[in-house]
Amino acid sequence: MIKQIRVKNFKSFDDLTIDLNKINVLVGPNGAGKSNFVDLFLFLKGFVKPSSFPPYPFTYWGGYKNLVYMNDDNLNVEVEIKADEYYYRFSINGKEGLKILEEHLKYKDLEIVRKYNEVEIDGKKYNIDLSLSVFHVIQRIGSIILSQFPIPSADMLNFMSNFGNDIVVLRVDTYMAVSPVPIQFNGLLVNGFGLAKLFFTQLPNPIQEFLKELNLSVKIDVSPEGNFIMYLIERMGNREVLLHPSSIPSGVIKMLTILGSIFILKPSVIVIDEVENSLHLNFIERLIDVINYSEPQAIMTTHSPMVIDLVDPKDVIIVDKEGGRSVMKRFKDINDIKKMLKEKGLLLSEYILYS
Repeated sequence: MIKQIRVKNFKSFDDLTIDLNKINVLVGPNGAGKSNFVDLFLFLKGFVKPSSFPPYPFTYWGGYKNLVYMNDDNLNVEVEIKADEYYYRFSINGKEGLKILEEHLKYKDLEIVRKYNEVEIDGKKYNIDLSLSVFHVIQRIGSIILSQFPIPSADMLNFMSNFGNDIVVLRVDTYMAVSPVPIQFNGLLVNGFGLAKLFFTQLPNPIQEFLKELNLSVKIDVSPEGNFIMYLIERMGNREVLLHPSSIPSGVIKMLTILGSIFILKPSVIVIDEVENSLHLNFIERLIDVINYSEPQAIMTTHSPMVIDLVDPKDVIIVDKEGGRSVMKRFKDINDIKKMLKEKGLLLSEYILYS
């Protein structure tokens, strides 16, 4: 679990340090910076697991200038992550293509320290291209993991090959989530694309139970063009109706995307932007319950009073803007907050959104 993140010069964050819990609900007005924190995890995934070489993890934002604080591309973006099992920090600049200035990775008793194009591992030094992260020299082919540098620990090698893949970021587009998926496509995109193939491989019991309660079941077909297509079958008495992807309710699509991410991909961290969108109150309540009792650490943004009231005050992060920069704060004394809410007869959402 990630215990703390520090980020400098990223989007609206000039220098932010925030402690994270198992559940983290980001609340604040539009434009405060909640979605920028979601973008941080998108950037982290794209940085350590690039989709192309040479790596350029700024494409999603239209270039480095749109990602760096105040559009000042002379500034370096720095990210520091303190987790239960690892520590990772890096500093980069993207003014003239990706240049990695520093990296420091610690996993268990092994450290990798990088400054510019020099990497030190276990007391030995190696050269590395400025555009490549230490994660980029690790490649997994099936069950085989290859490395350009000698990594003196199988655990470290396995950790590095998985890092980034174990983070799921979702901004679910219910149209894209049920779009046909080519057979050769693997994974799940941030918009939910890939869901049909994900469910073709397996459909865990919690997802089947969710559908059963709605009198629904999943049917995956392969089109003549070689695409996976997801249909739902609705049972009405003794009859069954086939629901084309365009007829599947948006709330059901979003729930299936999130549940599929949790129970099939099994990430260590799941980040969901605007978690309440398209969801009925019953679905929201069920989803928060699932997140409470499932394995992944969860980071969610919301404007929904119900989401706020379903979580503990200690799990709420208030996001706001001060002088053009985003700030994040938690309640200092949880017991005092709970006592005050009880005395005044207020819900947590009423106190946060309307006081």
